[in-house]
Amino acid sequence: SQRLILMVLGALRTKIAASLLGPAGIGLLAQATALRDVLAALSTLGTRSGYVKLAAEAWGSGDREHFQRVFATTLTLATVLALTIAGATILGATSIAVQVFGDAKFFPLVIVSAVTVALMVPARLMARTFTAILDYRTFFRIAVVEGVVSVVAMSLLILWLGILGAVASFLVIELVVLVLSAWFLWRKLAIVPRPQRPDP
Repeated sequence: SQRLILMVLGALRTKIAASLLGPAGIGLLAQATALRDVLAALSTLGTRSGYVKLAAEAWGSGDREHFQRVFATTLTLATVLALTIAGATILGATSIAVQVFGDAKFFPLVIVSAVTVALMVPARLMARTFTAILDYRTFFRIAVVEGVVSVVAMSLLILWLGILGAVASFLVIELVVLVLSAWFLWRKLAIVPRPQRPDP
C-alpha cells in the first residue's frame, strides 16, 4: 500500500508534466533529470549504500557517539563534494548547456540542476539515515510528503515558468526533504545535522 501511494503520486506528477509541457518540454525535462542524476552520482561516488551499512552497524552496536561520528563525517564529505561539483557546473553552465541541450540558452536549467544537487546529496543522506536505523515509518512519511510536494510544485511552477519551473520543482522538493529530514533527526535522535570535521 505504501509503494502504491508513491507510485500514484509519481504517475500523477508525470501526467501533469506531460500535459503542461508537451513532447518538446518533456524531452528537455528528461535531459535535465539525467544531468541532475549524473551530478548526484559524481557527488556521492557510490557512498550512499556504504553509508547506510556503516550507520546501521554503528546503530546496532548501541554506540551513539560512533553513530553520530559516522553520520557527521559522511555528511561533511558528501556536502563538500556536492558543493564543489555544483560550483564547477555553474561555472561551466553555458558549455554544459550546449552539450546537454544543444543550445546555450538553456544554461539556467544547468544552474538550477546544479543547485538542486547541492541540496539533494545531504537531503538524501539524512533521509536514508532512517532506513539505517530501521525507522521505515519516518522514511515513508518523508517520501509521501516529497510526492505530494512534487505534484504541487511541478504544477504551479510549470504554469509560472514553463520548463524552467519544471526543473526548479526538483529544487523545491529537495529543500523540503532536507528540512523535513533534519527536523525528524533532531526530534527523534537529538541529532543536529550540521557538517563537522572528519576524525583525524
